[in-house]
Formats: sequence, C-alpha cells, structure tokens
Amino acid sequence: MDTEQKSLEYMAGTVGPDPMKGQAQPPRLRLRGQALVPDTSCDAETWSQELCSALGVQNLDWAVQLLDLALNAVPSEGADKAQLANTLIAAIADLRPRDSIEAILAVQVVVTNFTAFSLLNQANTTNLPGLAETRFNLAEKLLKLNIQQLRTLDSHRRQGQQHFRVEHIHINSGAQAIVGTVHGGG
Repeated sequence: MDTEQKSLEYMAGTVGPDPMKGQAQPPRLRLRGQALVPDTSCDAETWSQELCSALGVQNLDWAVQLLDLALNAVPSEGADKAQLANTLIAAIADLRPRDSIEAILAVQVVVTNFTAFSLLNQANTTNLPGLAETRFNLAEKLLKLNIQQLRTLDSHRRQGQQHFRVEHIHINSGAQAIVGTVHGGG
C-alpha cells in the first residue's frame, strides 16, 4: 500500500496510528441521537484522558468546553456534527498544545483557519461580485490573524525568548570585537 493511500485511510479513521507520524489517532466522537458520545471500545476514563491529552488540558470539563466553543464557532452548514468534531479534535491535537494557554491558542488557530477557508469557499461559489469581494477580504484578514495566532503560539512555546541572527559584521581598523556569547555582569 502506498503512502498516499495509508494517509487517506488514516484521515478516514480506518487505521490506527498515522503511518506518516507514528502516533495514535486522537479520541473520536460519534452521534447518538442528537448527542455526541465517545466512539471507542475503551472505558470512559481512558477516553477522557485521551481527549484531555489531545487538547493539552488537565480537566475534562475544560476540554469539553473548548471543543464545544470550537464546534459552535466553526461554520458548519450541512456538516456531519461528529465528523466536524473529530476533525476539530485532530486539528487541535496536531498543534500539540501542552497547557491551557496553548490549548486556547490552538482552538483559536483552528477556528480562524476553518472560518477563513469557509469564507474563501463561499466567495468562490457566489454569483454576487460584491459579496464575493467582501468574503475574500474577510478571509484575507482572518488568514493574517491566523499567522499572528501561530506566532503567538510559537512565542509562548519559546517562553518569549528572542533569537537574533547576525549575518554581516564590519570591524573597522583599530576596533575590538568579541565573538561568542556575552553574559552581563551583575
């Protein structure tokens, strides 16, 4: 079986670990009546721990609230609620949030991205030029916001550390220079 086929099977939820990443799938939900319920053969506690781990939080109530916020914020006209929930869980899990701050940022990143692409799709399928332009402009703003959100997530992960790369140094005749790490005195 080729790599593309394995990846498609993973996305469809028909295989266990993603062959491209070597990691287990995030927990899944299914629809029972109008309610989303765990789609698993494991016990409820294990599934709850897997959901919390996938979303990067410690508390199940917080994990459920984050998922609910994302589900309500993402445009979902005609979408299968369980499939959308599973896609959101997988997208957030792929950002690998490690704490509640990263979980909040990951939800924002995913919701903003989904909304922007939904607007792009709507703009491409409308027959009204003014409406199409408005949706393109909104999508563009959301995609720029998405980049800022990703930078914020990256900055949080680096604990605010900044890195500078010096490419060119000019030292004039008679000047002195230090090459290496300089630590301030105190």
